[in-house]
Parts: sequence; C-alpha cells; structure tokens
Amino acid sequence: MEVTTENIKKLRKLSNEKLGLTECRGILTKVGGDVEKAKMILIGKGIEIMVDEKEYTVTLELRKPYTLGELIRLYEQAEMKRRTYNLKKSTKIKVLAPVDEEGTYLDYDYEIYTVEDYPEIHPEMICYLERGCEYDRDDNEYYPEFVTTQKLYQWHLTEIYEGVVGNLLQQKENPTIDDYMIGLKYYLKYDAFYDFGKLYSIDGSRL
Repeated sequence: MEVTTENIKKLRKLSNEKLGLTECRGILTKVGGDVEKAKMILIGKGIEIMVDEKEYTVTLELRKPYTLGELIRLYEQAEMKRRTYNLKKSTKIKVLAPVDEEGTYLDYDYEIYTVEDYPEIHPEMICYLERGCEYDRDDNEYYPEFVTTQKLYQWHLTEIYEGVVGNLLQQKENPTIDDYMIGLKYYLKYDAFYDFGKLYSIDGSRL
C-alpha cells in the first residue's frame, strides 16, 4: 500500500488537523500507507481523532422488545469504541422514534418499561423503550398509548443502565453479563456503584 496524497490528507483530517502534512506522511510511511494502522498510532499518542458519530451511538427502536442483556451489550459495544478512540464525548443513545407531520424527529426523554411491576432482574428480562410520563394542563400524569394498551410498567431511565455499564468497564476489562446484573441490582438497591474490588456481606452491603 502506497503513501498517497489522498491518504495523507485523510489522516490529517482524522487528527482534527492537529498534525501537519509532513508528520502525517511520516506516520503513514511507518505503517506502509495503511490509514487504519496510522489511526491507531494517533490514538496511542492520545490524539482525539475524528470519528463518525455512529461509532459511539447506540441506535434503538421505539417499542421493540429487547432483552436487558441485549440493551447492555449494545451500549457496551458503543462505549468500548468510544474509549478505544479516546473520545471525550459521551456515548449516545438514539431512539428511532416517529417524526411529526413536518418530518421533524421527536426527541423525547425515553424510559425503559417492562411487562412486570418490580421485575426480577435477569438478562432475559423483556424491556421496551417509550416516552416517559407526561402531564396535561390540570397536572394529571398520563402515559403513552403503547404503554397503557400493552399494560407495561415504568422501570427506569436509560441513564441508569448507561451509568452502570460505563462504571463497570472502568473496573473490569471484559465484564460478563453476570457482572452487569450484579452491578445493576446493587445500584438499584443502594443508589451507588458496586465496587468489585471490595468485600460485601450476603445482603450486598459493604463490609
């Protein structure tokens, strides 16, 4: 693979133009013109590279049944890419939601709903994403029609599972799904992150 002017410009753009053309040429020469290998060198130097937002965005479908394990793994994949690229931006969750009559994306606060009230938390637990509770002019709360017709129960905000996944990836290199279940159950009970480096009593409290 040759070092071309096109690849030099491409690498410079990936570096957010923090590197000059000469430096980019030097890096590409070391890796035989391979842009992907050159990109990893930039990451190793601590340079925040330009990455397509899709790389660190979790795209979920509105009202589609997911297992809790699926939601966790989808977020984990995007979060690990974000960290690989040394991105300061946060991993995003995008819900493929309906658009209004003018074609504008309806960006609501979405929550996780389950088919049981106070469900037993496990990887195969069925979850749905839907808009949260809203209020009418008289301050009476109401839920989206999908929630009421399917008889779903409001579980938690998506931010909770985002936080648990992010925290666990800081503690462990390759967390298992059981690790995530432990971390999630602990957070929901104690409103704190489980520390895998500490000892806990049988009821989950710290010793």
